[in-house]
Order: sequence, then structure tokens, then C-alpha cells
Amino acid sequence: MKFTDEQVMRYVDGEAGLELKTKIMKALEKKDKELEEQVFRFQLANTVMLKHSKEKKEMPELFYAKLRRKRLEKEGSLAKSSLSAYSFKNFGQLAFAASIAAFGLLFAYQSQQTNNENLAREFYSSFKADNRSDDFLETIKLANVNDFIEKSTKMKGVVKGTGNPRTLSNKIDGDLDITVYLQKGFSYRLENGDFAVIGSELGIDLQGLNSGLVTLIYQDSTGEKQVLLDRKPIKKGERKSLGMYEIVGPRGLDYIQYIYSSDDGSTEVQSDIIKFTILENGANFMGDAAKDFMSVPASLFSRTVEVQLGDKIIDESVLSFAEDVPDSNEEIKKADTSIWQKDGKFYIDVNDNGYANIISYQNSDNDGWNISIDRNSNRVIDGFGLVSVDQNGKYSFRWLLDENEDGVVDRVAIDNNGDWKTDKAYPLYPKGSSFSF
Repeated sequence: MKFTDEQVMRYVDGEAGLELKTKIMKALEKKDKELEEQVFRFQLANTVMLKHSKEKKEMPELFYAKLRRKRLEKEGSLAKSSLSAYSFKNFGQLAFAASIAAFGLLFAYQSQQTNNENLAREFYSSFKADNRSDDFLETIKLANVNDFIEKSTKMKGVVKGTGNPRTLSNKIDGDLDITVYLQKGFSYRLENGDFAVIGSELGIDLQGLNSGLVTLIYQDSTGEKQVLLDRKPIKKGERKSLGMYEIVGPRGLDYIQYIYSSDDGSTEVQSDIIKFTILENGANFMGDAAKDFMSVPASLFSRTVEVQLGDKIIDESVLSFAEDVPDSNEEIKKADTSIWQKDGKFYIDVNDNGYANIISYQNSDNDGWNISIDRNSNRVIDGFGLVSVDQNGKYSFRWLLDENEDGVVDRVAIDNNGDWKTDKAYPLYPKGSSFSF
């Protein structure tokens, strides 16, 4: 007599009615080899799934490999075994419940795997939003240049609408070096995207490759504060030093705009902006950043997914990005990481220690993404990153580092190419420090 898989499964799980149970037992007593193998298959599935439910970190591939191996080991002795070898007394309600729970865990695992992959893709794509702050600065730059052109035209007594109109050029003739001085003998060069603290001073050096007029404007990005630092003629090859200019705040994004107009009859006006972020010296900056490095949810399994940002696969090496890091060609120790999402924030556990090491979230203006990081895995924030992506899809990171975990930024690390390695680093004065020039 033939029995369906559903009937045999109900028998093995102890859920078969009396009539079905009696028929199967009689067939087994007659040494029905096909039925014995069918029953064994469900018994084996229950055994393995019960084990799987206790070992949640097993991978689906390992699960199927173990099932197949056990099947092959038992298959050889199947024909020689007596009915007593297939005692199903222990596979009653408990085994049935364990089987359902285990299959539920496997289904949840596969769902979680898909969810992790979706989250990893969403994490990557979320950083590709337009950088509105750059667009805003470009608008300000053009407005200032137009104002400069208007004023310089009036200074020369040229009637509007006559002569050759001036245009904005993308090239820059000459050098503009800005140095941040923390104290005598302690300084660093300020470049686009850098940081500076209130109380430090700026020194500016100019060198002209051609003769012309140079204008420097200091302004914050909100347009509330604008100062004409200087406007003076400069000769070809001449170097001039301006400053010192003290940074008085408030904290936020500021910039210095360079405008150059040549005396050689060129109608092109050149301009560039160096933007930098002002921090309050000694302020508890990290206190405002996301710092809940929560534990990995119980629903996540050890086999997770590759998480990518730019061209970089996020792995354990990112925790030492501001120190001596492995060579870029070195084999990644652990490519798969756990990723989950809560309250709009992405959480990533890169070293499989059971807690998030990275928290990614939108900034307060919702025009960019920030990253909080726990580099020494003690669940205390010690790094804060600002992520930007240019029009070519190139990533860059600006990291504020808190080396003693007191909430105050001690050091800056700049990663210009998005490989999570430090291209430039400089100190900021910690809490309680003072400036002496």
C-alpha cells in the first residue's frame, strides 16, 4: 500500500489518526522497504531540525550538507536494519513542535537573510543623496562674484552695458595657503572640508602668478556673517601674508572665498571657496551624536551579508581606520557583517562581538548622513564621521575622534578617497586647554 509524504509525516510526528497509524504499522511489520525509507527520511528530518533549532548559527548550506551526509551514512544499513532500529516512540507532540519550530527558524533565517541584503543595499544607496550644502555654497560664490564684478566696474567708471563683460572662470591663478595656528609652533594647513576650533587663529599667504586684484571674503554658510578680510593688488610672483584672524564662532560651517581678477585684460574672474567647520573648543560634541551601540537582535544569525560603502566592503579593519591599518591588498578577515535598522538608523556589527560598532543616520538637516563609531568595542562612541559623495560617486569621510572617550573631540582624520584609511590627521585642543600665541 502506498502512503503519501503527508500521511507519513503525520505518523512520524504522532498526529496520525488510529486508522492511518494502524495501516502504517502493519506495513512496517511486513518489512515494506520503501515505507521504511520514507519513514526514516522524516525521522531524520526531525532529528536534524531539532538540532538546528538549538544551534541557530548554523548556515543553510551546512544544514543541507549535514542532512545529506547523515542520510548517506544511514542508507547503507537501511536494508539490514530491523523495525526496532526505527523506533518512533520519541517522536510525538514534542518532536512535531520541534520540527515546526525548526522549520519556522529556517524560514525566519531565510527571510532575515533577504532583509539583511535589502538593508545592505539601502545603506549603500542612502548616501547618494544630493549634497545641498555644496549647491548652496556655489550659489553664494556666484552671488559674491557678481557683486565684485559690479563694484569693480563702477570703480573703473565703466558704464554698465559697455565694454567686455566679465565672466567667471573655473581656473585659479596663484596660490592660497591658509594655516590654522593653535599656539606658537603648533599649526596645520587648512584645506577644503577641514575643521577648526574657536580661539585658534588663521594666517593667510597669497602668491600671484599674474598681476591683478585679490579679494578675500570670510562668511558663514547661512549668510548671517560676512567680513571682507582684504582686497589688495598683487604683482606677478609677489607673496603677501594676511592675518592673524581669530576664529570667534559660533560653531557651524564657515568658508573663505578667494576672488582674483587679472590686470592682463582678461575678462575672466577667478574664484574658489575653502569651507571648514567651526567647533567649540572643549565642548561635549559627542553627546549630541547617536551612541546607542545596541546588541544584535536575536532574530539575526551569524551568517549575514556583505555591507558595502563606495568601493569598500565594510569589515573589521574599519575599526582601526585612524591608526596603522592593513595594506589595501591584504585579505579581508571577515567580509560578512550583521546589519539591522531601528528608528531610521542603520546598525552594523563588523567584528561579530554581538553589538553594533557603527551607527549610521541622517543629520538634523536631512541633507546628508553621519556615522557614529565604536573603535574599541566597549559600546562608547569614540568617533564621529561626516560622509560626502561627489558628482562622480567618490566617497570621502571626515572623522572627529575622541581618544579618551570624554565626549570632546581630540583629533581629526580625513579620508579623501573613501577607503577608510587616514590621508590626513591633525589634533584639536581637548577640554580645558587654552591658546597661547
